[in-house]
Amino acid sequence: MAEALSKEYDLHHHMRILAMNKPGLLLRMSAIISRYFLNIEAMEICPVFDRVYSHISLTLTGDFYSISQFVKKCEKLIDVFVVIDGDFAQLDADTLEWALLKIQDEPARINDRASLLDISFSKIIKLEHYSLVWLFGSKEHVEQGMEALKSVHVLACTKNGVAM
Repeated sequence: MAEALSKEYDLHHHMRILAMNKPGLLLRMSAIISRYFLNIEAMEICPVFDRVYSHISLTLTGDFYSISQFVKKCEKLIDVFVVIDGDFAQLDADTLEWALLKIQDEPARINDRASLLDISFSKIIKLEHYSLVWLFGSKEHVEQGMEALKSVHVLACTKNGVAM
């Protein structure tokens, strides 16, 4: 029995988080990780768009219940926009790419273009004066997603943490 629990605990769980880049966010996330006895295997934090937002790549080990509670609690943090809890293990860490686009356009046009984004993992976050489109997956998927959004008014773009 203990061996089965050990094997379950040793599974790596990958997730992506998009949040406001504000002091204290990492502390609050660490408190949640500690509360559920999770272990951080890898963490990468990349500030984007003049350090207003942060893209966080996180790999945790823990049991299924603890991971699901971490995701639920993180989604409730006021500075967190979205937590994408998925298995990125099918993509090699060297080939996993992401892009974040800041778009100012009519919501209807963004939604029309978003229908083309089924080709990659994507999330659209609508804010007061603009929207953020977050693409991630293989290099080809991210490129296809960016191509699909060429006709909308892109204010800024960051790909793999590098402003374009």
